[in-house]
Amino acid sequence: MPVDISMPVGKYANGTKECPNLGADQQKIITLLNAVDVAQGGTKQKPITAKPVNGICAPGLYVAIINFQSKQAGLVVDGHVDPGKSTITRLNALAGGGTPGGGTKPSGGTPGNETVPPPYAAWPAPLLDVIKRSYRERNSTNWNLNNGFPGSESPKTRSLAKVIDDIGPGLMEVIRRVYDRASAIPGLWPYVHSIREIWKTSSEGFNFNCKDPRGMENKLRYSPSFCADLPPGQSMHQRNEWSQNRQCYRELGVVGKAGLHICIVVQGQETADGGVHNMHIDYHQLGKLKTKKCNCWYSGLNAHFADVGGWIVDTKVMPFIDAELAKIAVTLPPATRKAVRDWILNKILTTSDAFDVLENSIDKPPLPGGPMDAVINGIIWSALKGFRQWYLNNV
Repeated sequence: MPVDISMPVGKYANGTKECPNLGADQQKIITLLNAVDVAQGGTKQKPITAKPVNGICAPGLYVAIINFQSKQAGLVVDGHVDPGKSTITRLNALAGGGTPGGGTKPSGGTPGNETVPPPYAAWPAPLLDVIKRSYRERNSTNWNLNNGFPGSESPKTRSLAKVIDDIGPGLMEVIRRVYDRASAIPGLWPYVHSIREIWKTSSEGFNFNCKDPRGMENKLRYSPSFCADLPPGQSMHQRNEWSQNRQCYRELGVVGKAGLHICIVVQGQETADGGVHNMHIDYHQLGKLKTKKCNCWYSGLNAHFADVGGWIVDTKVMPFIDAELAKIAVTLPPATRKAVRDWILNKILTTSDAFDVLENSIDKPPLPGGPMDAVINGIIWSALKGFRQWYLNNV
């Protein structure tokens, strides 16, 4: 029986950040690795014996994952194993477990046959066109529909029905959900030329090829439905597996609701195939408003990444407040300034509407007390309101 995991195992960011690493999931990966020959990147002859601890990648497991991925053609060497994706699919295949989520495997079908099986045959034609083209153009350099093509297999060795069955219903539905959101934006889906790797973590989506990335970026930049990510928020989307930098565009929406994120390789770094881009649904949506320069006014920072709050406060908000106070020849003592800074940051990271809540809050900044407090307090509130408008006009 195929083995799958519920959450990613290993480490992100070149080994500097832990995956969820549930103990049971780690044990599944260890068991698979221990069943694969060393020559294929496994640990069969030198088994991993460490007992997994929840939340911490077991000693040697991260190295073993890296080693396995590096010895398997077509796998991205990223140091983590994700549910239903190519690394665990390959582990299952080599360990004799089959493909996770694959269901009953068809007999193989006719290689090159593009017939789409039910229930997927009833999907919208524009989506099926992309799936069929992805299958048809699959080769050893683009890795289209990689979740359904183990190793170096191609349309010459398996039918589209077999590929879809190996991808499995869970990841096929990921494709459909992303398509449904993207196709709701007029003219957006035609930019998707082919689908590569499909994935699902706390977000879900796929990598894709686009023959006209600059046209797609222009579409998003001037769409009323998207805003361009700023550097801190971009850090989690910055590079793809081929070290191409990407600009991310976030769908504007309701705080806390799902939103589509599309990350496009920046100009000048596209490859001959247009570059590998990323489209996914983020269930911690942030974009709320769009500035005049098409960038994002963030909301719900606490729900997704805290570092952008500190960046905004330290590089934008506090200098803005300092300048307003300087107009009345007031300089906050270092301890008071830090207390005000921390108070603002805390407000941003514990509320759902970024700076909006500060405009209407009954709380007062932590000032030391004295006759100037009322004046300084008013200036801080005025500066926060002014900063919000400045941000929307200039960032």
